[in-house]
Amino acid sequence: CGPEADSFFGALKAVDGSWLTHAQCWSGSNNWISVRTEADAGGGVIGSVQIYASGEHDRLGPFEVWVGASFGDTAPGSAERCTANGSQTISQEPTSGMPVLLACGGSRGASYVTLRQVGSSRGMVVHEIVAYANQTLPQIPDVAGRDII
Repeated sequence: CGPEADSFFGALKAVDGSWLTHAQCWSGSNNWISVRTEADAGGGVIGSVQIYASGEHDRLGPFEVWVGASFGDTAPGSAERCTANGSQTISQEPTSGMPVLLACGGSRGASYVTLRQVGSSRGMVVHEIVAYANQTLPQIPDVAGRDII
């Protein structure tokens, strides 16, 4: 997994705005996906990220989310790791269409979000990665009645 390709389960499916598609990595260690986001329309700043996954397949967590200027960047000197509830390694699972909300530093030049699993070998299924330019965590959108598969 990892390529920002538009294959059937490629990473671009995680930023296509559809709840019916998903990016998927088969079972492995340290799976990751990296995508260019729409948040860079605000001057290349990513202040917060939402990760949507069904929770019906393999566990997503524990995982890390990084924002940076290039594809797959997880280097502490050039990318910034986001946090959820003050933790940089997230074990919270997205469930029932509700996202995991992450606060990111909001540094300039960020247009890529990289999600990387850590720990034991497992698959990864991500429905959507949504990035916002502001650092204030957005309200969770109402997804009631949507069929998250």
